[in-house]
Amino acid sequence: MSTDDHAPDRLQPQHLNMTAIVGAAVGCLLFLCLAIAGLHAVYRADVPRVPAAAPREFPEPRLRTDESAQLDQLLAEQQRHLTGYHWIDRPNGIVAVPIERAMQLIARRGGDAYKPVASQPTAGNGAKP
Repeated sequence: MSTDDHAPDRLQPQHLNMTAIVGAAVGCLLFLCLAIAGLHAVYRADVPRVPAAAPREFPEPRLRTDESAQLDQLLAEQQRHLTGYHWIDRPNGIVAVPIERAMQLIARRGGDAYKPVASQPTAGNGAKP
């Protein structure tokens, strides 16, 4: 058992080789400095020093520069659509009415306001009037 008591002493040396540690650290720093200098030289050789002139007009597709005017136009069109009369389906007789008028018509119908609209018989479908 006397050999087992001294086993950790054999695995780890009593002193460190400071010359090797300092040499490795200096070598790493020297390599890092040389790499930075080399990358700087390649960058200076490949990248032009004079910046390219910015184009005066952007190529297609161009961005819209009149967003507020476009928004105003869109809102006016939607307001005109909501407050005016226009055909939805002319052959079937479906018309869009302004919201205020539609609410008045529904309120006038009272309790029957949400009953299905009865289809009107036409002469060609065989229904009796």
